[in-house]
Amino acid sequence: MKDSLHNTNATALEHLSILIVEDDAVSLKLEVSLASITFGEVVTAENGQIGLMKYLEFYNQHGYYPDVVIADLEMPVKNGFELIAAIKSYNSKQYTIVVSGNNEKEGLIRLIDLGVNKFLFKPINPQLFIKTANDAFSTVQDTKKYDIEKMSLQESEFRFNLAVEGKGDGLWDWNLTTNSVYFSSAWKEMLGFTENEIKDSLDEWKSRVHPDQLEQIYQDIQAHLEGKTKYYENEHQMLCKDGKYKWILDRGVVVERDLEGKPIRLIGTHTDISARKDFELALREQKKELETIFNINVDGLAILDLNLQFLKTNQSYRTILGYTEHELDKLTCRNLTAPADQERIEILLQEVLEQGYVENFDKMCVTKDQRTITVNISMALMPDGNCFLISARDITQLKHQEMVINEYLSIIDKNIILFSTDANSLITEISSSFINRLCLNPADIIGQHFDDIISEAIPPISIDKVTQKNKRWGGDLKLSTQDKKEFWLNAMAVPRILNSENIGLTFICHDISDKKELEVLSITDPLTKLFNRRHFESQFAKVSRSVSRNKNILSFLMLDLDNFKKFNDFYGHQAGDQALIELSKCLSNLFQRAEDSCFRIGGEEFVVLYKADDIQSSIEYAKVVLHAIEALKIEHLENQPYGHLTSSMGLLLIDNSLQSNDLKEVYKEADKLLYQAKNNGRNQVCFKVFSEPVNNFV
Repeated sequence: MKDSLHNTNATALEHLSILIVEDDAVSLKLEVSLASITFGEVVTAENGQIGLMKYLEFYNQHGYYPDVVIADLEMPVKNGFELIAAIKSYNSKQYTIVVSGNNEKEGLIRLIDLGVNKFLFKPINPQLFIKTANDAFSTVQDTKKYDIEKMSLQESEFRFNLAVEGKGDGLWDWNLTTNSVYFSSAWKEMLGFTENEIKDSLDEWKSRVHPDQLEQIYQDIQAHLEGKTKYYENEHQMLCKDGKYKWILDRGVVVERDLEGKPIRLIGTHTDISARKDFELALREQKKELETIFNINVDGLAILDLNLQFLKTNQSYRTILGYTEHELDKLTCRNLTAPADQERIEILLQEVLEQGYVENFDKMCVTKDQRTITVNISMALMPDGNCFLISARDITQLKHQEMVINEYLSIIDKNIILFSTDANSLITEISSSFINRLCLNPADIIGQHFDDIISEAIPPISIDKVTQKNKRWGGDLKLSTQDKKEFWLNAMAVPRILNSENIGLTFICHDISDKKELEVLSITDPLTKLFNRRHFESQFAKVSRSVSRNKNILSFLMLDLDNFKKFNDFYGHQAGDQALIELSKCLSNLFQRAEDSCFRIGGEEFVVLYKADDIQSSIEYAKVVLHAIEALKIEHLENQPYGHLTSSMGLLLIDNSLQSNDLKEVYKEADKLLYQAKNNGRNQVCFKVFSEPVNNFV
């Protein structure tokens, strides 16, 4: 048998053979088709490891190696560089052609060093490929008759070369007749043993194979020995010296048979694939995690092919649409899209194909029970470019709530007076009701400072302080516009919060201008437009408290027009009313401070409340009032010796110890002072400090 392996086959010189090693199915098919034009026998392999096995198997069957080898560079298990290096270790003159898309300088130099004869670039040029094949055929045919005898190797050389080609792989050589096995040093080192720690016995191998995997290994070996498989291959665990198991890729091929064709010799390699197995385990665990996340996600998840056919869905997705998994297998996403949304969805689908994803778009879907629902969807093209991942959430109820909220907001906007400020007290928003109810131009309000449009606030308000303290404020606001319009609003100021920070206030208001007008009328004397007696009683308590807090002197000035009854009788009541109006204007002009108040408390009798820093300044101002009334020069011939309208006044000076419930006593004392002034000749002021004797008349 050994001699037959080394005999030159004359037929082989006429019908040359070629081994094509290519992992890409399309390229392999094309290369086989083109090579078959020239070569009589074409052998194929899908990666470098299998290519090497077939290279050796070809030698075993024919007694010589394939005449030409064509190999890709980028292949799994064993790449083109490693394959060519191994082949060259058997046959240094092997004619080799590389077909690859890799044209990097470093790789080309390495191929030259390996003695590659030709290099073809991908994609394959059929004409150039055929020419290259013809050149190879001619070259090999011319030289084969001189080199074929040199291709025979001694057994020791064969083992050595095969061990070298393994590049770290362990070599085994099994003699089926004697049941002895040769283990290379690399094979032993792979398990942590030295050269002399393992004997050349099949039991050495058997004792280290994981017992749960041994039966399957024997089945795979037997299948190859019986010719059912072209080569033997099995992945199993082997026990190392340190007591741990290591994953091994075990490959072998029959290289020698007896005269009856029975296999008598099997050689093969061990490759350490522990790292790959660990990686595969990690991938499986990761896949389980992803499957768990996919299945229990509260959002609906689905994977679709490019035709939108359902490939996988989770329970949440099926619950949204009401279909079972089996029912969805027969549908596409288009089947579930509402007709009104079909065109828009096709546009969105094109966007996904172009940019890789589209997020948060709303889609109308039809459920199994024919309900139309709104679903918020995000869609992404998967990395392989062959399918889509979609995430879906039923927002039908949310959309309904949004519609209701928008309706409420519209109602509020149309019917409630609202305006908002930012943190700088600038008006940022106003409601339609604010504009329509108050007949205002938004341009006159938005962008204005709060203090520029609010002329009065009861109680006082500082937006900065309210915003900083994050508290509400409630009260009345007097709004003044650029065209001098004034409105009274009862308002509640509510903080506006964004990211835990107060960014301003929103004022919820209603118009109380009419109410304020009625309030003013209820406290105003209709003739003189001064405050009436009713307001006098409530205002006195407020002013007296303020005086007590601020340590001022409260001046209680009561005045009465002299001989006014005679004025009415002589000039008539209409002239009397006009005289009262003129007097009121005079008082209003003299007392314009916020803390001054003028009252008509009956007929021709008036009261003025004003604050003073001391007694003397209060008296001096009372005298100013006295002279101002006289300076009106309203004719009154019945008021002699003056001949014009004059007044008599009682001035009660009240210090800050007075309590608000002393009004009756104060009024009584001021009235006494008034009549003392009249009794002393009129047109004068009689004053005193409260609870003390009368001081003087002026």
